[in-house]
Amino acid sequence: MSLSWVMLAPMTQPSGFRRLITITGSVTYQHVQMASLRSLRLSLILLPLVASSLIFFLPPIVYSGCPACLHVPIDYPTIQEAITAAQPGYAIYVSRGTYSGPIVVDKSLAIIGTGVGNSIIDGRSLPDAVMRITASNTSISGFSIGNTGVGGKAIRVEQADNVSITNNGLSSDLVSLRSTGAGVDLYLSNNSVVDNNQFSYNLYEVNLTRSDYNRISNNRPVQKNLVGVMLTNSSHNTVVGNGFLAGDEGVEISGSLSSQNNVTGNLFKSLNFTAVFLLSFPSGNILSSNNFQLNHIGIDLQNSTGNIFYHNNFVRNKFRHVNSVVSGDGLLNHWDNSTLGALRPGGNYWDNYTGIDTNNDGIGDTNLPANGLDQHPLTVPYLTIPLAVAGVTPSVLGGPAPLTVTFTADVVGSFTPYSYLWNFGDTTPNSNKTMPVHTYTAAGNYTIGVLVMDRTGIRSLGTAQVLVQPGGAGGVNIYFLVAFGIAASVTGAAFVVYWRQRRQHGGTVVPSGAKPSSTLVKTPKAR
Repeated sequence: MSLSWVMLAPMTQPSGFRRLITITGSVTYQHVQMASLRSLRLSLILLPLVASSLIFFLPPIVYSGCPACLHVPIDYPTIQEAITAAQPGYAIYVSRGTYSGPIVVDKSLAIIGTGVGNSIIDGRSLPDAVMRITASNTSISGFSIGNTGVGGKAIRVEQADNVSITNNGLSSDLVSLRSTGAGVDLYLSNNSVVDNNQFSYNLYEVNLTRSDYNRISNNRPVQKNLVGVMLTNSSHNTVVGNGFLAGDEGVEISGSLSSQNNVTGNLFKSLNFTAVFLLSFPSGNILSSNNFQLNHIGIDLQNSTGNIFYHNNFVRNKFRHVNSVVSGDGLLNHWDNSTLGALRPGGNYWDNYTGIDTNNDGIGDTNLPANGLDQHPLTVPYLTIPLAVAGVTPSVLGGPAPLTVTFTADVVGSFTPYSYLWNFGDTTPNSNKTMPVHTYTAAGNYTIGVLVMDRTGIRSLGTAQVLVQPGGAGGVNIYFLVAFGIAASVTGAAFVVYWRQRRQHGGTVVPSGAKPSSTLVKTPKAR
């Protein structure tokens, strides 16, 4: 028998239905019955229309085991209307679709979407928070929330405690050249959790102001975030298990009221300015068991004393592992766990430490203090070092064809041996050699890529460029970035070399050598 049916949404008042939703289709009675029983407890009123069809009038939906649940858009067309209708303690389930912000959550609710990329809340480029939470004991999960105006926030929590923000994709300002907003902004919010979220296009992924006893955990950036976590005059917060990658800063701790924060078990990698920035008199903060890898600066200190750093790995940070803007700041912090009562003090692993462990206890005994700071340096990494291609170096940057180039990949990581797959940017076959030699026979600007895999299957990609001129060319202009502290050599026929700086840290570029071979060295200085 063919069927048609109509679903009536729950009543706003006991006296009548709120609205009518028509669902079209032609199914068997058995199909309807099974679908109904699978998710809902329904009482069916069957009204014959014609001999070959029936119409089903379905009373208000009551979710099995959840009498305090509302559904958007079935019960209410918008999230804000559902919030207005809900009682404190209700759960609001939001189906797949795009919903408009801004939204104000002013009562204790659980608001649950169907997942990142499915349930979307669009801020419509308005200069406000897409979702503003002013009620304690609220949870938000399973949404993509974003598209604010300049300086907007995806989620702002104001003077509300015990708020849970989990499993969301959060972005703010999508249009500015440099993002201006925040993914999560906590203001006077305590005992809240921001866990397992993805962040894109934010000035701050998570920004805390005068907020204490919160946990920021297991979050990761997707693209174009500038600062990971900002703590301003906030204390007793835990920042654990996060990835801070390829922005400007990982964690910034600022203000004399910022104390007893614990930053542990995080990966800080390829950050353009500094992995961790402590400024304006924070003290008593603990940073332990973190990987600081391939950042411009590992730890940057400015008027910051009495903080504790131990069991961290400092690997291939380009300018300095630790930079003290104010002279003496470094020695006024603690670089091992002795002040925490450790019976066997341990410091940090520094990849540039050259001392010797004379008694084989894993602690260096000579050339102390390591990096001028650490009296108990570790001689092996405390944590496994994630795989990363630190750089790809061609033996020459360019020259006339035919040009023969040897390529070397600088790789760091704990799980050796590595395997390599090189692509030379032309039509020749790939190579799996560790240090391949390749000859370019045609002019062109070639991008070389190497995919490196460690023995656990983790992969990392590195690239380089080589400019090949037609054979017998009288001269060529080569443009390249001069890396901090790294010499770049150019050989070939009558090269003219140009330089430009990556960041505004001052310093000078010093040319040395004579054409056709020139070397440029960038000598940076502290801020």
